[in-house]
Amino acid sequence: MAPIGKSKESEKNPNIGGVGGHSVSNVTHALRGTDFPAQKQDLIKQAKQNHATKEAMQEIEQMEEKEYGSMADVMKDYGKHH
Repeated sequence: MAPIGKSKESEKNPNIGGVGGHSVSNVTHALRGTDFPAQKQDLIKQAKQNHATKEAMQEIEQMEEKEYGSMADVMKDYGKHH
C-alpha cells in the first residue's frame, strides 16, 4: 500500500505532482513556516533554514522580486514560469 499522500502511480513516476519534473510540493515544503507577507529574499532564507532541495532552491531563486502576500501568491508566481 502506498504511503498516505502518495499514489502508486506517483511512486512509479516521480514527475507526477510536479511541472516539468519539479514538484510544487517540494517548493511548498521548502517554504513551510514562512511568515507572510514575505519578500523573495525571505523565501530564500526560509528555504535554506528548512534544508530545501537544490531543485526547490533553484525554483525559488528564479521567482520574481516582489512581496508575496501568501503561499497562494507564491504558487501563482511559480505557475507563471512553468
